[in-house]
Amino acid sequence: MRRMSVVAAIALLGFAASALAEGTIVRWNAVVGLSGQELDSSNLVVGDMVPVANWHWVDGGKAQLNLATGQVQIQIQHVSWAVHGGGINRNPIGHVLGGYPDFPRTGTFVCDSMGKYGGPISVHTELVYLDANGSLNYHGRVDVPTLCRDYPDQIAFVFGSAGNRYFAFGAAQQVLNSDEY
Repeated sequence: MRRMSVVAAIALLGFAASALAEGTIVRWNAVVGLSGQELDSSNLVVGDMVPVANWHWVDGGKAQLNLATGQVQIQIQHVSWAVHGGGINRNPIGHVLGGYPDFPRTGTFVCDSMGKYGGPISVHTELVYLDANGSLNYHGRVDVPTLCRDYPDQIAFVFGSAGNRYFAFGAAQQVLNSDEY
């Protein structure tokens, strides 16, 4: 009887894990920093998110959103100033943003970012902070609107201040169904 209970428990755990994995995942295989932009360019407005004035370099990263569960993963490596004298401390070009621990950031998923289907709708993560190296490894959850689920290829990912400014965005987007990951 005990062996049967253990088998049943393992089967339930396996089912729960597969249920959590089901659904569509939107993945950005790179996160890149903004540089060389014009602040007033409408081409850089993503939903209610606008670019910051300073340019940034991002060494690497990726982001992922599970549309069924709302699970979010964001990894960003070594965000640096890509402008000489950037920031409130007037740092040299290449200085990491990690020296700003008191500045909260958010990852933002903008559903129907082009406004084709009634959007855009911005979905923000909780507040996150870059570490001393200007890096981030975040796992969390957001509430996913139906508009995101209906049009996963129309979601944009941006990363920036806790307000409506961003300095990095997701690139190389893939929309994966549960049998593809």
